[in-house]
Amino acid sequence: MKSKISKTLKTTLLAICFLLLASSIAYLLMHLKTPHYMDELYTTYSYNTKSDVNYHVYLGPNILYGLGRAEEGKTYITEFVDWVNTFFVYRFEADRPVPIKGNYEIVALLEGYTGSNDQYQRIWEKNETLLSQTAFETEEANFTINKHVPLNIREYREYIDELIEEANIDSSVRVTLQMNIEYTVDTGQKIIEKTASPTIEIPLNTSYFTISKIGVQEENDKIEETIKTQLGPDKTTVFICSVIMLALVLSIIYLFVFTAEPTFEDLYKKEISKIFKLHGSRFIAIKSKISNPYEEYYSVRTIEDLIKMADEINKPIIYEYCPDILDISKFYLIDNKISYIFELGANISKQIMGEENSELVEGEESEDPCAIA
Repeated sequence: MKSKISKTLKTTLLAICFLLLASSIAYLLMHLKTPHYMDELYTTYSYNTKSDVNYHVYLGPNILYGLGRAEEGKTYITEFVDWVNTFFVYRFEADRPVPIKGNYEIVALLEGYTGSNDQYQRIWEKNETLLSQTAFETEEANFTINKHVPLNIREYREYIDELIEEANIDSSVRVTLQMNIEYTVDTGQKIIEKTASPTIEIPLNTSYFTISKIGVQEENDKIEETIKTQLGPDKTTVFICSVIMLALVLSIIYLFVFTAEPTFEDLYKKEISKIFKLHGSRFIAIKSKISNPYEEYYSVRTIEDLIKMADEINKPIIYEYCPDILDISKFYLIDNKISYIFELGANISKQIMGEENSELVEGEESEDPCAIA
C-alpha cells in the first residue's frame, strides 16, 4: 500500500533529495580527485660525538709515596710530580657513512695571571704547539682520534722560576693543554660543521694542585626533514558519502514508487474524521432527510465558522445520519427561515482542483446516499 502525500510535498522532497544527491556526488568526486598529503618527519642522518681527556701523573723520588703513578682526580704535591701523560680522545659515530673532512692539533698555553672569573687578568703568556695541525678524511660512519702528549712538569716549573726571577713578577701560573678539532660532515642534504676542544688545566707555582678537565662532553644530534607523503582517499569520508548517497537514492525510489497523491476519498476521510474528533459533541444526528425549503440559504466556508454562528444564535448543528461516516457531507444550522450549510465535499474539491473548479462542485447537487426511500 502506497503512502499518501500531497503533490507539493512530494515535489519538494524529491527536489531536496536530488539536490543533496548531486552535492554528495560532487563532493565525493572532488575528494577522490584531489591529492591528499601528510607531513612526516624523517631522520635523514643521526650521529653522536664524545670528547674526553685523561691523564696519568708520574711522581719523582719522594719520601711519602715513592716512585710510581698517582691516580687520576687526586690532589698532587707539586714537588713530587715529574711529568703528566695526557690522553685526548674524540669519537664520532653515525648511522651511515658519509664524506667527512677535518683537522686537529694539540697546543699548550703557559700563562701568568691574577684573579679569576670576571676579575681574571692575563699578565704574560707563551704558546707552544705540541702536535702540529693534522688533516684527516674518511667516508666511514665512525672515526676516532686518539692522541697522547707527555707534559714535563719539572721543566715547566724550572722555566717559570727563571722567568719570575728575571721579570720580578709574582703571579699565578698554569699550563693549559687543548686539542682543537674542526671537521665538516657532508650528509647529502646538509653540510654539518663541528668543532671540539677537550682541555686540561694544571696549576704550576703552587705547593699542591688538582688537574681540571674542560670541554669534555657527549652530544647526540640528528638532521630531520619533513617529507610530504601522498595518501589515498580517506576511507571514512568515502564511506559516509556512500551511505548518504545510498540513503538518498532509496528515498528517491521510495517517493517515486511507494507514494501517491491522496485521492478525494483519502482527503475526505481525513477531514471528516478530524471534524468529528474535534467537534463531535456539538452535532446532532437526524435520521430523516433534511430538505431545503428555507427562504434564505447560505454556504459557510469552514466548520469553525458554522460553530461560531451556532454559539452566536444558540442553535444546534445538525446533519443527516449515515452508518458510514464517509457518506456524511453536510452540516446544517437553521435559524427560523434561514439555513447555514457547511459542505465538506466542496472544501475537499478546492484542495484538489483549486478555487475556480470547485465552484462547479459547490453548486452541484450530488445524490444523497443517506436518503430514506
